[in-house]
Amino acid sequence: MSFQYFLDAFRHLLDAFFVLCNFAHKNFFLVWLSIVLRCRMLLEGI
Repeated sequence: MSFQYFLDAFRHLLDAFFVLCNFAHKNFFLVWLSIVLRCRMLLEGI
């Protein structure tokens, strides 16, 4: 799996997330943000 493919998939996830945000309130955003930060820490730890 190429890095470009990963970036495209991530971009699609972000697009879907912003659509969801239009229907959700701020707590959902805070939960998602904490998950993203945790994943980043895991990826950087590899």
